Amino acid sequence: MKNCLQKSGPSAGGLGRRIALVATLALVSVGCAASADSLGKTLAFASFEFNDGVRWRKYQQVSKRLSPVIRDAYLDHAERADEKINVSEINLLRTKIDVKRKAAVLRFRYIWHRTNRGLVRKTVVVEHWKQIKDVWFVIKILHASGKEFPLFAELTPEAQKKKKKKKKKTRPQPPRKVRRAASPLRPQPSGSTRR
Repeated sequence: MKNCLQKSGPSAGGLGRRIALVATLALVSVGCAASADSLGKTLAFASFEFNDGVRWRKYQQVSKRLSPVIRDAYLDHAERADEKINVSEINLLRTKIDVKRKAAVLRFRYIWHRTNRGLVRKTVVVEHWKQIKDVWFVIKILHASGKEFPLFAELTPEAQKKKKKKKKKTRPQPPRKVRRAASPLRPQPSGSTRR
């Protein structure tokens, strides 16, 4: 009895190769889906850890997920604004994962208020994530809509540029030598003549 995949005649090898090709493509696509799925799962955990830490003021938890470029700016600003901001809810709006680049863009809506004011605010932020050595990091946070979220105000690219400019301006300058004009009230050193 012949195998159901075997065919007699000149095209017998062609059908077997096609089936093998389709099977290979199916396995590759399943492998890619598994890769995307595992990236998605690790990203989901990382983003939960980060955003939950922001909500409940767990600064060490948050700092583990921030890239070194923005980590110090966040920690400095968050410590100053610690008791002034309450986050009541965080909603994930959209996720876009780039499997090849191991990068993702997530949109979140933060619902928050200042403790000294009763006005509830809604802010949409865009978090740019990058996986480096199997660890997800937030590399950039952008304000998308609503009132700017105070805990992320120092992390926007504009704020980072301003901070760099301030650092350049605050560098200590060498002391300047000031020449004083001769004063009629001040005694002149000996040997000099006044005109």
